Amino acid sequence: MGIFDGMGITALALASMAAFAPCVAAAEQAEGYDALQDKAGTLPVRSYDYAILGIKPGMNGEEAAKRLSEHLGKPMQPTSGVLQVKAPNGAGFRSQMVIGYVTPGIGPTVRMSARPYEEITLDLSTPALGSVVTGIHRTWRIVGDEAPAQGAFFAQIAETYGAPHMTGGKGAGVNEYLYMLSPEGAPVTAPITVTDANGNSSTAAYPCQDKAHPAEGTYRYRGGKGPETGAHCSVRFSVRYQGGAQDATLRFDLVDFDLMRRDEQAADPQIEQKLSAPATATKLDL
Repeated sequence: MGIFDGMGITALALASMAAFAPCVAAAEQAEGYDALQDKAGTLPVRSYDYAILGIKPGMNGEEAAKRLSEHLGKPMQPTSGVLQVKAPNGAGFRSQMVIGYVTPGIGPTVRMSARPYEEITLDLSTPALGSVVTGIHRTWRIVGDEAPAQGAFFAQIAETYGAPHMTGGKGAGVNEYLYMLSPEGAPVTAPITVTDANGNSSTAAYPCQDKAHPAEGTYRYRGGKGPETGAHCSVRFSVRYQGGAQDATLRFDLVDFDLMRRDEQAADPQIEQKLSAPATATKLDL
């Protein structure tokens, strides 16, 4: 969802179109657009128990949206995007695809109001990985007597998923539980020190939250630039609580970096093959 530059190649990575734009499958590209072929094969089952409303990364995007639509009582809306990459020699790659699903009718006015609401967003892989779920995000505001107390809410989370690997806030002010796994599947329980190609080291207060571990599961073409996606963490599950006098806002975010890396491994070679094609001569009136 932004502009990246790697090895002289500029990519406008999945610039989002209107949420009501028509869905475009890999095999239904308009003239002048390129298709990404499914190269995923059979994906390994996610070994962790983290889920949001029963939805886990790796699920088929359409099926996940259907199940969440039943929960919401209204159909989730697909969001389309255009992945466009250009090389210095003029060769390019351009493809339309569904990049996720959103809850209709939720905008800034609703989010800033005091009334209850529920918003769910799905991030999808490219068709090269089968358009599977890579990220799930849920915000749920509860108003009145049904709003849970902070301690009771986190007690339920710990009962469901075990003690958090790390927490945000301090003492009675803890407002976030974090569950993170390394690429080997071990819990990440402390900040990670990262050393870049120039030998510079840095330690983030919270691991699994950097350029290699973005907040959303949307595909990014980076042309080999920067650290490998999921270099230190394979998954991050964050649960946050924000409470007022008469309300509670609960936020859940689950992103699978292993699937994101697999998506890049499936999509990048197809894009680069198109970019390496010989330049087509212009037909100017010289």
